[in-house]
Amino acid sequence: MSAAAETRPILRIEGLNAHIAGQQVVEDVSFTVPATGITALLGRNGVGKTSTIKAIIGLIDRTGAVELDGVRIEKEPTFKIIRSGVGYVPEDREVFSKLTVAENLRLAERDAAPRRQLVEELFPDLLARSAQMAGTLSGGQQQMVSLARALLNTNKILLVDEPTKGLAPKIVAEVAETLAEAAKTVPILLVEQNLHVVRQFAAGAVVLSGGRVVHTGSALEFLDDADLTQRLLVGAAAGAAFAAFTEFVLIRRLYQRHIEQVLITVGLSLAAVALFDGIWGTDPVFIQGPAWFKETTEILGARVPNDRFVCIIAAVLVLLALVYFLKNTRYGMIIRAGVENRSMVTALGIDVRKAFTLVFTIGGAAAGLGGVLASHYFGYVSPMLGGSLLIFAFIVTVIGGLGSLTGAALAAVAVALLQQFANFYLGGTGDFVVVLAPALVLLFRPSGLLGRTS
Repeated sequence: MSAAAETRPILRIEGLNAHIAGQQVVEDVSFTVPATGITALLGRNGVGKTSTIKAIIGLIDRTGAVELDGVRIEKEPTFKIIRSGVGYVPEDREVFSKLTVAENLRLAERDAAPRRQLVEELFPDLLARSAQMAGTLSGGQQQMVSLARALLNTNKILLVDEPTKGLAPKIVAEVAETLAEAAKTVPILLVEQNLHVVRQFAAGAVVLSGGRVVHTGSALEFLDDADLTQRLLVGAAAGAAFAAFTEFVLIRRLYQRHIEQVLITVGLSLAAVALFDGIWGTDPVFIQGPAWFKETTEILGARVPNDRFVCIIAAVLVLLALVYFLKNTRYGMIIRAGVENRSMVTALGIDVRKAFTLVFTIGGAAAGLGGVLASHYFGYVSPMLGGSLLIFAFIVTVIGGLGSLTGAALAAVAVALLQQFANFYLGGTGDFVVVLAPALVLLFRPSGLLGRTS
């Protein structure tokens, strides 16, 4: 093989534009995919990743150049593009539910399926289920069928669209390992929202925003950055300043009106999101964490990303610091007394307003730290990211009980475990179960688990 052939990209996209129902979803996209390894196609939901994959193989109307191994293929119909050496794994698996596993594979076979042995090695469970209807398989098993179909033939590239979507963490790890093994045989263009999978296995990254390419290059260079300490400090300072201002201007007048406090804070959060959206838009800014964040640690046979441990340790340290502050400092004593009887604290010659402002400031700093850690956990930051976190914070507060730091800590652990167990054992119902939990708690304990009764 010549040096030119070795360095030539297996897939080249130039000026790709695509439309769905008259609306442009991909705009002037250009990038290349090398002939080895995994290249990740990244971006938030709705930026055109799936549309780009479909446009490459002609499933949607498009213009522009698509070159496979040096040959232009954009004018060919989809079936010829696939036959020319493209394996396609769709976003929602799309197995034939009324065909058996074996029939799904036979339907995809071309040229006596030269890679059948590889498929059997990668998917031994499918052999045992060859006579089973594909529609009765679990989501993870159906994903394996979809991957196996694409791997059966001697393809020059695999286009794999969100293979871990909706799968339990254990299955995500299995699918990711399978992709890594497959990439030793055939290059892969991978659409993936799970940045931990991308960090672990992808060599290159192409990032889309608004249907356009905004970044290309090394996945590790894109995802790795050591500025975590600076972000934590800035996040804490910004959160503290915003909280102090909010308490002084708005909350100070509402301490005896609890419902109004909730409405003001939630409304202010929504208004801030709308303001940031109007100024900067909703496109995410991808966060590059320290290199060791992408590494994993094995616990009881499971590989756990290190950033999970960072979040857990940070939460424990913040909790211990708050407990110490409330129990062992004068301001903590003033706060505890002020919550119980504010007027009597004032009658002792103490300006309780300063203590309450300090509480809000500390809470804002903790929220700022949490926001930075959440951005590293999700892999990006955007105005919309806080919405789901706000809901969970509200649920934790209700379950734990207003005014109880211990209750909030216990409720946070309980909600997290409840969500994960429900997702794993009840087929992705975690969010539903978590939303149902506070209603059940309030039926039996209206003040929450450890909240003060009026």
